[in-house]
Amino acid sequence: MKKHLLFKWSLLFVLILFVQNGFAQDTPQWDLPESAKARIGKGRATDIALSPDDAQFAVSTGIGVWLYNASTGAETTLLTGHTDRVTFVAYSPNGETLASASSREIILWDPSDHQQKMTFDYEGIRSIAYSPDGDMFAVGRWGSVDLLDAQTGDKKLSLSEDRNEVRFLEFSADGETLATAAGYGQEPTIHLWNTSAGELLQEFEHPTGINSITLSPDGDTLVSGDWDGVIRVWDTDTGENTQTFNMWAETLTYSPNGRNIAATTDKIYIVNARTAQIRQTLTGHTSGIYRTVFSSDGNSLVSVSWDGTIRFWDISTGSNRLTIRGHFNFRAVTLSPDGETIAATGDNGIILWNTSDQKLRKSLNRGNRSHGVAYSPDSKTLAISEWRDGPQIRLLNASTGRAQKTLRYQGRLGNSVVFSPSGNMLATGGWDGTVRLWDTNTGNLRKTLTAHTRDIVSIAFSPSGSMLATGSWDGTVRLWNVRTGENEKTFSIEGRISVAFSPDGKVLAIGNWRETRLLNIQSGEFEQTFDEGAESLAYSNDGKILAGGSWRRIQLWNADTGEIQRVLTGHPEGIAWLAFDPTDDTLVSRGWDGTILIWDMNALPELIAADVTLDGIVDVKDLVAVASSFGEPIEEGMYPNPDVNDDGVVNRQDVLEVMAILDGAAGAPSVSSQTLPRLTADTLQYWIDRAKQLNNLDDDFQSGIRVLEELLATLITETKAMPTQTVLLANYPNPFNPETWIPYQLSEPAGVTVHIYAVDGRLIRILSLDHQPAGMYQSKDRAAYWDGKNEFGESVASGVYFYTLTAGDFTATRKMLIRK
Repeated sequence: MKKHLLFKWSLLFVLILFVQNGFAQDTPQWDLPESAKARIGKGRATDIALSPDDAQFAVSTGIGVWLYNASTGAETTLLTGHTDRVTFVAYSPNGETLASASSREIILWDPSDHQQKMTFDYEGIRSIAYSPDGDMFAVGRWGSVDLLDAQTGDKKLSLSEDRNEVRFLEFSADGETLATAAGYGQEPTIHLWNTSAGELLQEFEHPTGINSITLSPDGDTLVSGDWDGVIRVWDTDTGENTQTFNMWAETLTYSPNGRNIAATTDKIYIVNARTAQIRQTLTGHTSGIYRTVFSSDGNSLVSVSWDGTIRFWDISTGSNRLTIRGHFNFRAVTLSPDGETIAATGDNGIILWNTSDQKLRKSLNRGNRSHGVAYSPDSKTLAISEWRDGPQIRLLNASTGRAQKTLRYQGRLGNSVVFSPSGNMLATGGWDGTVRLWDTNTGNLRKTLTAHTRDIVSIAFSPSGSMLATGSWDGTVRLWNVRTGENEKTFSIEGRISVAFSPDGKVLAIGNWRETRLLNIQSGEFEQTFDEGAESLAYSNDGKILAGGSWRRIQLWNADTGEIQRVLTGHPEGIAWLAFDPTDDTLVSRGWDGTILIWDMNALPELIAADVTLDGIVDVKDLVAVASSFGEPIEEGMYPNPDVNDDGVVNRQDVLEVMAILDGAAGAPSVSSQTLPRLTADTLQYWIDRAKQLNNLDDDFQSGIRVLEELLATLITETKAMPTQTVLLANYPNPFNPETWIPYQLSEPAGVTVHIYAVDGRLIRILSLDHQPAGMYQSKDRAAYWDGKNEFGESVASGVYFYTLTAGDFTATRKMLIRK
């Protein structure tokens, strides 16, 4: 009895249970981005699917699709290839194909060898489902449900859903009926469709938003749950609501035999489908469960929760036989000032990692959701915002996890928590627009700052601690005098705002989704504006670099000049938070994808000149960006710079530089003109078609496409203009330093070679141009090119040189001059 009381007293005293279970396993570091040292988390799970033979299951996440062995829980691979966050997965009924979908494409995979079979470009995807025979896809979109041929992607039928965003799709077992429903906030109506004729069969109306639907295997019954906490049972033939009972359910799933329904909150209730009586309750998850899948025999159930776990359940015993961890739903992240520990909060409590080896150090299971988190300047105290019998801030010993103080909060507590540089004060931001300043020694509230009218999304103390900057969804940034609590300055900034002081306190960086601005604190004027947005900001400790996180990329600016020095890509969504370690050797980032990336600042990728859009990759958008700048003046130091080859003009050669990378050297540095392929009409037409498929209606983008089409027309004309004789023309420029172009024309196809000789007859260089069709080869992208170097890559001396063109039986020689 005494031991029992002592145990209870210890729990009350510590208030935290350290959990060292499945989190201790290493997260696979597959497909790490360039320059990233490690990844924490496997990506927030968005959907799961179990293979028909129950041997494998797929999890869609922000970074790709994870495949697991369903018996052991071991990861087998990570499928990557989507250009956006993967939101849905589905196996074909025969198990030979796995479909994964983002908002803009569907990829078909072979789940046995993990190879891509086919990709369908398809905009606006909100849900997918296979028909029972595997011949069709149903694709839910804004305003419609499209039925596609599962082999070709061709559209068979389109079912109108007006302006709704279709989030739920359920086929009947015979495939003749499809149930569809919109997500919360849309029209609360369920539709039943005939999949052969596309006819509307039934319409069921809910008083409030729908959060789940499930169709019985025989298709006779549909069960739905809504945001009023009511579950409704519908007769699919008559449209009658036959039964209603009060029960909140985030998801509803029929068992394969139709006898049970799995209904979820943070628990799983196995409900008798006929009587609505709860047969069994499965507990283990610590937060809401948003997807469940029965095994083919109905004896097992797979569930995925906001707590970052996926669990396999034995229905007969109610036991949790397998738990997969690592799919975290991070809410906030912080780096200790000593750089040794990363702390992250979420529905699973607080998790601490060592930055040296990226190993889990501790898991603080607080039994509830934790939100904002911050380290004290000495790295000894953790402040967390949470809900425990009301909103509160807890100050914890960072080593032991023991609660040191509790700051009771009156109002709507948000995620923003920041220590002052001295550690004697804590600033918290509320969803009600208030900012509160707390004394960390006494736990007393010092001041309440009220001027913002909406959520506080960012807070930063100046290095001296005398000033506080706050950003809010109300579209303002405010500067506060910490001593008096007065709002000294206000600036209007749209969107989600991030703020960061420079280490010397002279500059405040302010970012939103569209631009980043540097505010001179002394003058109160904006001294620089960067065109790139930043919804998270961090200065390096030496003040030389400003890191800004935006959609899918991190920009590293020179803090003085504003020039982008590097672009880091690896988060497929937005970047919510950034921090440098004390040495500036490491940058840590949290993405909305549910992962944390640790970047090696000493191994940054080289900038690629052809990456004109600065998104970290060379793609068709860069090609259009170059074309849209044709004829524009190139300013010194311009960045980003559409003049890819840096010759002072944006022309065909720049287009060709980008296309050379698109056609096979993706990610490589800009290739030399000598190695560039010929610009052909067929290749250019292909990339124009790809650009049009993006459906980008931006004026600059459309202008770029028009320029490419004009270039295509010119190229076709040039190709058709066949010369009557083969001729070697004069090189240009001449004299030259260090490069020149050698034009010629061919009256018939031939293998073309150019030999370059010194004035004494020594062979300097051979330019092999391969077999060329008849035509004009006069422009820089078609003429032979010499960079003024010999066969060993050494620059040749000034003087007279001769070049000889050989094309079939034709030979001709001309003179040129290098002047240095």
